[in-house]
Amino acid sequence: MNYMRVYIAYKYRAIEDKNQLKQDLQRVSDAIEHLQHRPFVLGRDIQKWHSSSSSVFRTIPHILINIIKSDIVFAFINTSAKSWGLKFEMLCCKILGKPVIVAIKAGVAFELQGIKPTATIEFSDVDDLVSKINTLSI
Repeated sequence: MNYMRVYIAYKYRAIEDKNQLKQDLQRVSDAIEHLQHRPFVLGRDIQKWHSSSSSVFRTIPHILINIIKSDIVFAFINTSAKSWGLKFEMLCCKILGKPVIVAIKAGVAFELQGIKPTATIEFSDVDDLVSKINTLSI
């Protein structure tokens, strides 16, 4: 089986508990890697979790380059908090025709910018999401 590059999109700036988010994203990334794919997390892999040092204008090229290089985008949506970045990533997916898997926490609302997801995973918590990722055939 050939590996796929999986771009993990998520909300960051509007999230209060950044440490929990980082742990959750690592678990999602590990689960995707367990499926023999190569996950990419912008904050971890490019910014080394230093959000204050990266302006939006520095971040946009990294978003575009890595979405282009990806085979699929995995949108991790765990809150209804507003997120310009995630909406921008979804718009890039639509323009580039990238397939998107949406993992959305039960009860959370989010506008997908007109994207029809390849798959939608509704989850109650990260443990639930990880178990559902393990059953994906991507």
